[in-house]
Amino acid sequence: MVLLRVSRLHKMSKLPLYLGGSCARFTDVHLCGRFLGILRGAGLATLAARANIAAYYFFGIPIGFVLAFKLEWGLKGLWTGHIFALCLNSAINTWFVHK
Repeated sequence: MVLLRVSRLHKMSKLPLYLGGSCARFTDVHLCGRFLGILRGAGLATLAARANIAAYYFFGIPIGFVLAFKLEWGLKGLWTGHIFALCLNSAINTWFVHK
């Protein structure tokens, strides 16, 4: 019984973890990390922190919970909300840097 549940969870979570991990790594390391460093160096750390809070707590987490539990996407929904927050945070920080 336990082996069946672990095997089902592994099959269910393999694709979103792979896709979510690769998208999150690219977005977080290459875009968010560099632009957050630029904003901190320019003395705009509070602006970057506010963008991060807005992206995750106001958009990413609620979208993830709605997709995961209301629409029954499960783990895919949670990862989709996280990826959406990363992309939104990257877009906001890119706009601030190029502004």
